[in-house]
Amino acid sequence: MWFVWTLIAFVVLSWVGYRWTKTLTTKYEHTAESVAILTALFILANYTSLRLTYVMIPVLNTWARLVIMLPIGFIIFVGFSYVAVNLWCSFLTKDFDERIGALEEEKDDLQRQLEMWRWRHITQVPVEYPEPEQVAAAVASDEIQELQEFLDNWQQAGGAARVRSIKVSEWKTEAESLEDARLKTEINLLKTQMDVETDAARREQLKARVAVLEIEFLSREERFRKTTGPLDRVARNKELGPEAMRRRLQDIHGEIQLLEAQKRDFLRGKIRLGWRVRP
Repeated sequence: MWFVWTLIAFVVLSWVGYRWTKTLTTKYEHTAESVAILTALFILANYTSLRLTYVMIPVLNTWARLVIMLPIGFIIFVGFSYVAVNLWCSFLTKDFDERIGALEEEKDDLQRQLEMWRWRHITQVPVEYPEPEQVAAAVASDEIQELQEFLDNWQQAGGAARVRSIKVSEWKTEAESLEDARLKTEINLLKTQMDVETDAARREQLKARVAVLEIEFLSREERFRKTTGPLDRVARNKELGPEAMRRRLQDIHGEIQLLEAQKRDFLRGKIRLGWRVRP
């Protein structure tokens, strides 16, 4: 009876190995890195299989040991390579996952704010401002000054001051056209890209763009503080806040669906196994 189950297991594992090998050679575009890693995994799998044969059957001639070792090594290699390739794909889709995570976090925050607004509207509890307005304004002003100094230095660095000035002007125009929630989302997304960027020049450019967006965001907050008091802000949030938050929640839902669809399309296509994160 054990022979029948062994045969069935061999057939099933052989079929799984065949399907995975076919997928590995047709679905993925291999690079020098992937070939090197898969070769190392193949050697490791066969070495592990060889050690297993010595444990299970200590007394065996060389040819018989090879006959037993190779199929077991192939099955082990299938497991190793499956795990490695899936981890690699997770690395390549890291940008999608981080952007979706940022949107999910923003969505949760907006939902909490809506719940708080509903509760305040029912109980008529006024909004509290634990931090003095003068302190908040001073902190924002200092941050704007620091960001502007970095931006000025970046524009003058190197030999492309005119080109960089044009870029800054374009970024400012773009920032002014964005709503507050969208502006904050763009800042978070650019910071995420900046953290994973390996090219120093590109990272500095992303940092400069973030500085432009943050200056615009902080300037809006400063203007808002100057033109409205705490009680005015309570009334404004009650009148306009919930509707704006609901619209933003709808936008976030659409953006998440779009990113998930793009991720699925990327994984369905032919994937290049390299260290470069998906552009």
